[in-house]
Amino acid sequence: MYAVHLSSGHSIQCKSIKASTIDQYLLAASSLIRCFTQQDYRKDKLGDRTMGAYLSGVMRDIRRYETMADRREPYDHRMHALACKVAAKFPIISLVCCLTDGFEQGLCTGYRLTEWAQPAGKTNVLSPHGNGRTGPECKTRAVIPNDIRAVGLCGVMHPGLSPASTPLSVYWNPKSRHAKLVDGSAIEKFMRRLAAAVYNLHPLHDKADLSKWSSHSLRVGARVILHIMGFSDRDIQWILRWKSMSFVMYFRNVAILSRRQNAAFDRLQALPRL
Repeated sequence: MYAVHLSSGHSIQCKSIKASTIDQYLLAASSLIRCFTQQDYRKDKLGDRTMGAYLSGVMRDIRRYETMADRREPYDHRMHALACKVAAKFPIISLVCCLTDGFEQGLCTGYRLTEWAQPAGKTNVLSPHGNGRTGPECKTRAVIPNDIRAVGLCGVMHPGLSPASTPLSVYWNPKSRHAKLVDGSAIEKFMRRLAAAVYNLHPLHDKADLSKWSSHSLRVGARVILHIMGFSDRDIQWILRWKSMSFVMYFRNVAILSRRQNAAFDRLQALPRL
Protein backbone atom coordinates (compact mmCIF):
# COMPACT_ATOMS: atom_id res chain seq x y z
CA MET A 1 0.00 0.00 0.00
CA TYR A 2 2.91 2.35 0.76
CA ALA A 3 4.41 1.64 -2.65
CA VAL A 4 1.17 2.36 -4.52
CA HIS A 5 0.61 5.54 -2.53
CA LEU A 6 4.13 6.87 -3.09
CA SER A 7 4.36 5.85 -6.74
CA SER A 8 1.32 8.02 -7.50
CA GLY A 9 3.18 11.10 -6.28
CA HIS A 10 1.70 11.32 -2.79
CA SER A 11 3.33 11.43 0.61
CA ILE A 12 2.33 9.91 3.93
CA GLN A 13 1.01 12.88 5.91
CA CYS A 14 4.17 14.85 5.07
CA LYS A 15 6.29 12.15 6.74
CA SER A 16 9.07 10.28 5.01
CA ILE A 17 9.56 6.55 5.52
CA LYS A 18 12.60 6.16 7.77
CA ALA A 19 15.76 4.52 6.48
CA SER A 20 15.48 1.78 9.09
CA THR A 21 11.97 0.93 7.83
CA ILE A 22 13.20 0.81 4.23
CA ASP A 23 15.98 -1.53 5.35
CA GLN A 24 13.36 -3.89 6.77
CA TYR A 25 11.31 -3.75 3.56
CA LEU A 26 14.38 -4.57 1.48
CA LEU A 27 15.26 -7.48 3.74
CA ALA A 28 11.72 -8.89 3.57
CA ALA A 29 11.58 -8.59 -0.23
CA SER A 30 15.06 -10.09 -0.57
CA SER A 31 14.19 -13.02 1.67
CA LEU A 32 11.15 -13.81 -0.46
CA ILE A 33 13.07 -13.62 -3.75
CA ARG A 34 15.89 -15.69 -2.30
CA CYS A 35 13.51 -18.62 -1.86
CA PHE A 36 13.32 -18.87 -5.66
CA THR A 37 16.71 -17.58 -6.87
CA GLN A 38 19.07 -18.45 -4.00
CA GLN A 39 20.52 -14.95 -4.33
CA ASP A 40 20.28 -11.83 -2.18
CA TYR A 41 19.23 -9.23 -4.75
CA ARG A 42 20.41 -6.38 -2.47
CA LYS A 43 24.04 -7.31 -3.24
CA ASP A 44 25.92 -6.99 -6.50
CA LYS A 45 27.70 -10.33 -6.16
CA LEU A 46 27.01 -13.57 -4.30
CA GLY A 47 29.99 -13.22 -1.99
CA ASP A 48 29.43 -9.58 -1.09
CA ARG A 49 28.78 -8.74 2.56
CA THR A 50 27.50 -5.24 1.95
CA MET A 51 24.62 -3.79 -0.03
CA GLY A 52 25.17 -3.12 -3.73
CA ALA A 53 26.35 0.21 -5.07
CA TYR A 54 22.94 1.47 -6.24
CA LEU A 55 21.00 0.59 -3.09
CA SER A 56 23.76 1.73 -0.74
CA GLY A 57 23.85 5.11 -2.53
CA VAL A 58 20.10 5.54 -2.14
CA MET A 59 20.17 4.54 1.53
CA ARG A 60 23.09 6.89 2.18
CA ASP A 61 21.14 9.82 0.75
CA ILE A 62 18.03 8.91 2.75
CA ARG A 63 20.01 8.78 6.00
CA ARG A 64 21.69 12.07 5.15
CA TYR A 65 18.29 13.70 4.59
CA GLU A 66 17.14 12.43 7.99
CA THR A 67 19.99 14.34 9.63
CA MET A 68 18.71 17.67 8.30
CA ALA A 69 17.42 19.94 11.05
CA ASP A 70 14.27 22.00 10.54
CA ARG A 71 13.40 20.50 7.14
CA ARG A 72 10.88 22.40 5.02
CA GLU A 73 8.27 21.07 2.62
CA PRO A 74 8.10 22.64 -0.86
CA TYR A 75 5.43 25.08 -1.95
CA ASP A 76 4.16 23.31 -5.08
CA HIS A 77 1.96 23.88 -8.12
CA ARG A 78 -1.15 22.43 -6.47
CA MET A 79 -0.89 24.84 -3.58
CA HIS A 80 -0.33 27.73 -5.98
CA ALA A 81 -3.31 26.76 -8.13
CA LEU A 82 -5.48 26.93 -5.01
CA ALA A 83 -3.91 30.27 -4.01
CA CYS A 84 -4.79 31.75 -7.43
CA LYS A 85 -8.35 30.45 -7.12
CA VAL A 86 -8.74 32.04 -3.68
CA ALA A 87 -7.09 35.30 -4.74
CA ALA A 88 -9.59 35.70 -7.60
CA LYS A 89 -12.28 36.39 -4.96
CA PHE A 90 -10.38 39.27 -3.33
CA PRO A 91 -9.58 42.86 -4.41
CA ILE A 92 -6.26 43.20 -6.19
CA ILE A 93 -4.90 45.41 -3.38
CA SER A 94 -5.66 42.80 -0.70
CA LEU A 95 -3.17 40.79 1.35
CA VAL A 96 -4.25 37.53 -0.29
CA CYS A 97 -3.54 38.86 -3.79
CA CYS A 98 -0.22 40.32 -2.69
CA LEU A 99 0.82 37.01 -1.12
CA THR A 100 -0.21 35.08 -4.23
CA ASP A 101 1.83 37.44 -6.42
CA GLY A 102 4.82 36.99 -4.15
CA PHE A 103 4.44 33.20 -4.15
CA GLU A 104 4.38 33.12 -7.95
CA GLN A 105 7.49 35.28 -8.19
CA GLY A 106 9.13 33.16 -5.51
CA LEU A 107 8.58 29.95 -7.44
CA CYS A 108 10.31 31.52 -10.44
CA THR A 109 13.21 33.14 -8.59
CA GLY A 110 13.58 31.18 -5.35
CA TYR A 111 12.99 34.25 -3.16
CA ARG A 112 14.52 34.44 0.28
CA LEU A 113 12.23 36.09 2.82
CA THR A 114 14.36 39.24 2.93
CA GLU A 115 14.23 39.59 -0.85
CA TRP A 116 10.48 40.14 -1.09
CA ALA A 117 8.94 40.47 2.37
CA GLN A 118 9.76 41.33 5.98
CA PRO A 119 10.44 39.48 9.25
CA ALA A 120 7.40 38.80 11.44
CA GLY A 121 5.97 42.01 12.87
CA LYS A 122 7.71 44.37 10.40
CA THR A 123 4.68 45.75 8.55
CA ASN A 124 5.26 49.53 8.70
CA VAL A 125 5.94 50.79 5.16
CA LEU A 126 7.98 53.70 6.50
CA SER A 127 10.52 51.47 8.26
CA PRO A 128 11.25 48.34 6.21
CA HIS A 129 13.84 45.84 7.42
CA GLY A 130 17.30 47.27 6.73
CA ASN A 131 20.35 45.47 5.44
CA GLY A 132 23.09 47.23 7.36
CA ARG A 133 24.16 49.38 4.41
CA THR A 134 23.91 53.16 4.51
CA GLY A 135 22.56 55.66 2.06
CA PRO A 136 19.10 56.46 0.70
CA GLU A 137 19.51 54.11 -2.27
CA CYS A 138 19.32 50.89 -0.18
CA LYS A 139 17.03 51.04 2.81
CA THR A 140 15.72 47.51 2.58
CA ARG A 141 16.90 44.04 1.66
CA ALA A 142 13.73 43.37 -0.31
CA VAL A 143 13.27 44.06 -4.02
CA ILE A 144 11.96 47.58 -4.66
CA PRO A 145 10.20 49.03 -7.76
CA ASN A 146 13.38 50.74 -8.93
CA ASP A 147 15.09 47.34 -9.10
CA ILE A 148 12.76 46.17 -11.87
CA ARG A 149 11.87 48.08 -15.01
CA ALA A 150 8.20 48.65 -15.88
CA VAL A 151 6.78 47.35 -12.63
CA GLY A 152 4.63 48.97 -9.95
CA LEU A 153 4.22 47.99 -6.33
CA CYS A 154 2.77 44.52 -5.85
CA GLY A 155 -0.82 45.32 -4.89
CA VAL A 156 -1.05 49.08 -4.31
CA MET A 157 0.81 52.35 -4.86
CA HIS A 158 0.34 55.13 -2.30
CA PRO A 159 1.58 58.75 -2.27
CA GLY A 160 3.62 58.06 0.86
CA LEU A 161 5.42 55.06 -0.63
CA SER A 162 8.78 55.48 -2.31
CA PRO A 163 9.82 53.51 -5.41
CA ALA A 164 13.39 53.83 -4.15
CA SER A 165 12.93 52.32 -0.69
CA THR A 166 9.53 50.59 -0.29
CA PRO A 167 9.51 46.82 -0.90
CA LEU A 168 7.36 45.47 -3.72
CA SER A 169 5.09 43.41 -1.48
CA VAL A 170 2.70 46.02 -0.14
CA TYR A 171 -1.04 45.64 0.44
CA TRP A 172 -3.91 47.79 1.69
CA ASN A 173 -5.20 47.06 5.19
CA PRO A 174 -8.90 48.05 5.26
CA LYS A 175 -9.06 48.06 9.09
CA SER A 176 -6.20 50.51 9.66
CA ARG A 177 -6.74 52.18 6.28
CA HIS A 178 -3.00 52.14 5.70
CA ALA A 179 -0.62 50.35 3.35
CA LYS A 180 1.22 47.49 5.06
CA LEU A 181 4.25 45.38 4.26
CA VAL A 182 3.93 41.62 3.93
CA ASP A 183 5.73 39.89 6.79
CA GLY A 184 6.81 36.35 7.61
CA SER A 185 3.83 35.58 9.85
CA ALA A 186 1.34 36.44 7.07
CA ILE A 187 3.26 34.23 4.64
CA GLU A 188 3.28 31.25 7.01
CA LYS A 189 -0.39 31.62 7.91
CA PHE A 190 -1.61 31.68 4.30
CA MET A 191 0.80 29.00 3.07
CA ARG A 192 -0.14 26.60 5.86
CA ARG A 193 -3.82 27.09 5.14
CA LEU A 194 -3.13 26.14 1.52
CA ALA A 195 -1.12 23.09 2.61
CA ALA A 196 -3.90 22.00 4.97
CA ALA A 197 -6.45 22.17 2.15
CA VAL A 198 -4.27 20.47 -0.48
CA TYR A 199 -2.87 17.71 1.74
CA ASN A 200 -5.99 17.27 3.90
CA LEU A 201 -4.20 18.20 7.13
CA HIS A 202 -6.02 19.30 10.27
CA PRO A 203 -5.03 22.79 11.52
CA LEU A 204 -4.69 21.54 15.13
CA HIS A 205 -4.08 17.78 14.99
CA ASP A 206 -1.47 18.14 12.24
CA LYS A 207 0.08 21.36 13.52
CA ALA A 208 3.57 19.83 13.62
CA ASP A 209 3.33 18.78 9.97
CA LEU A 210 2.00 22.16 8.87
CA SER A 211 4.91 23.89 10.59
CA LYS A 212 7.14 22.44 7.84
CA TRP A 213 5.81 25.14 5.48
CA SER A 214 7.32 28.60 5.79
CA SER A 215 8.73 31.36 3.60
CA HIS A 216 11.70 29.06 2.86
CA SER A 217 9.27 26.64 1.18
CA LEU A 218 9.35 28.91 -1.90
CA ARG A 219 13.07 28.25 -2.37
CA VAL A 220 12.55 24.54 -1.80
CA GLY A 221 9.65 24.46 -4.26
CA ALA A 222 11.63 26.36 -6.91
CA ARG A 223 14.51 23.94 -6.46
CA VAL A 224 12.26 20.85 -6.82
CA ILE A 225 10.54 22.24 -9.96
CA LEU A 226 13.85 22.93 -11.72
CA HIS A 227 15.13 19.49 -10.76
CA ILE A 228 12.00 17.83 -12.17
CA MET A 229 12.40 19.78 -15.42
CA GLY A 230 15.90 18.39 -15.89
CA PHE A 231 18.14 21.29 -14.83
CA SER A 232 21.58 20.30 -13.57
CA ASP A 233 22.60 20.92 -9.97
CA ARG A 234 25.06 23.60 -11.08
CA ASP A 235 22.37 25.37 -13.10
CA ILE A 236 20.01 25.28 -10.12
CA GLN A 237 22.69 26.61 -7.80
CA TRP A 238 23.32 29.50 -10.21
CA ILE A 239 19.68 30.30 -11.01
CA LEU A 240 18.43 30.21 -7.42
CA ARG A 241 21.58 31.79 -5.95
CA TRP A 242 22.47 29.02 -3.48
CA LYS A 243 25.88 29.67 -1.95
CA SER A 244 26.62 25.95 -1.54
CA MET A 245 25.32 22.59 -2.71
CA SER A 246 23.21 22.17 0.43
CA PHE A 247 20.03 22.36 -1.67
CA VAL A 248 20.57 18.78 -2.88
CA MET A 249 19.17 17.74 0.50
CA TYR A 250 15.75 18.83 -0.77
CA PHE A 251 15.45 16.19 -3.49
CA ARG A 252 11.92 14.85 -3.68
CA ASN A 253 10.95 11.45 -5.12
CA VAL A 254 8.01 12.75 -7.11
CA ALA A 255 5.93 10.84 -9.63
CA ILE A 256 7.53 12.32 -12.75
CA LEU A 257 11.01 11.26 -11.60
CA SER A 258 9.74 7.74 -10.92
CA ARG A 259 8.32 7.55 -14.45
CA ARG A 260 11.61 8.77 -15.95
CA GLN A 261 13.52 6.17 -13.95
CA ASN A 262 11.16 3.39 -15.04
CA ALA A 263 11.45 4.50 -18.67
CA ALA A 264 15.24 4.38 -18.41
CA PHE A 265 15.14 0.79 -17.18
CA ASP A 266 12.68 -0.12 -19.95
CA ARG A 267 15.15 1.20 -22.52
CA LEU A 268 17.94 -0.72 -20.82
CA GLN A 269 15.97 -3.98 -21.00
CA ALA A 270 15.34 -3.40 -24.70
CA LEU A 271 19.05 -3.22 -25.53
CA PRO A 272 20.50 -6.34 -27.23
CA ARG A 273 22.47 -8.60 -24.91
CA LEU A 274 25.91 -9.83 -25.93
